[in-house]
Amino acid sequence: MNWRAFGETFVTLFVITDPPGNAPIFVAITRSLTPRERQQAAVRAVAAAGLLIVGFAIFGELVLRYLHVSIRRAACRQRHPLAHLGRAHAGAAV
Repeated sequence: MNWRAFGETFVTLFVITDPPGNAPIFVAITRSLTPRERQQAAVRAVAAAGLLIVGFAIFGELVLRYLHVSIRRAACRQRHPLAHLGRAHAGAAV
């Protein structure tokens, strides 16, 4: 087993799902439910989130291609979100 890949994947999924941040919201929303109903809601929420993540893992590239978004272009913008400002104002007087 490649432990580095496992660790990177775990951390990425942990950050995406944000359990510590979502727990108080879940408790507040399900306050009026019985413990059994709350458990059922938690299982449904985890299943829905898992299916969504798996769906994007499988079909994400297809969706991006349909929307004409390249991974290279998105990665470039992610590293330099304000890089376009320098080019847009390069000829402007200060």
